[in-house]
Amino acid sequence: VGLVKQVLPDLDNKQIKAIVKMDQDVVDNLVDDTLFWIVRPELSARSIQGLDAILSGSSIGMQIGTSTSPRHEFQGLAGVPPISSDTPGLHLKLTTERLGSIEIGTGIYYRNIEIGEVQAYQLVLDESVLIDFYIEPEFAHLVRDGSRFCNASGVQVSGKLPNLKVQVESLASLLRGGILLHTPKQLQDSPMAENGRLFSLYPDLESADYGIPMTLTLTS
Repeated sequence: VGLVKQVLPDLDNKQIKAIVKMDQDVVDNLVDDTLFWIVRPELSARSIQGLDAILSGSSIGMQIGTSTSPRHEFQGLAGVPPISSDTPGLHLKLTTERLGSIEIGTGIYYRNIEIGEVQAYQLVLDESVLIDFYIEPEFAHLVRDGSRFCNASGVQVSGKLPNLKVQVESLASLLRGGILLHTPKQLQDSPMAENGRLFSLYPDLESADYGIPMTLTLTS
């Protein structure tokens, strides 16, 4: 949709300025919230992306905005931006006390099938971490108001000898981290989750199970 025509040093701001000629068909989409970033090769436990950049050189990615205010000068991003909020699917949030091995691109799993991924995270008042994540449209019906999300990173061991329980969600989650979607049977008929819904991230599957903690006092 466009071509870099000239690259100039911006010495005052210690940056690089690229002069880009855009195709006429996309000029109307150059608005306030349109995003640009440099596409670079990425090799991870989860995927291999952008390898064509090794042979053809770096390229610039573009995400169309929804604003109606035209703009012709943009600040390039350091990496791929989160999926646009108007993209079909579910855009949800998680809150947790610690991030652990979760990072941008960490997968969301249901029955060992990856159904979404983490888009962004941020520290909230130095007390908790807020995680933004996305569920693909074909799997959106799996997320209910009563659903639970738990950290499936690495290997989880519970119980005592000789009844040890060892759980590994997938090789990708072992190496890169992962989040597991779990909906208890008692809550499978709860309403479907809507965009913006905030869930808690449980430390493991056992903690995410449905129930009420109780204490029983006996006379003997």
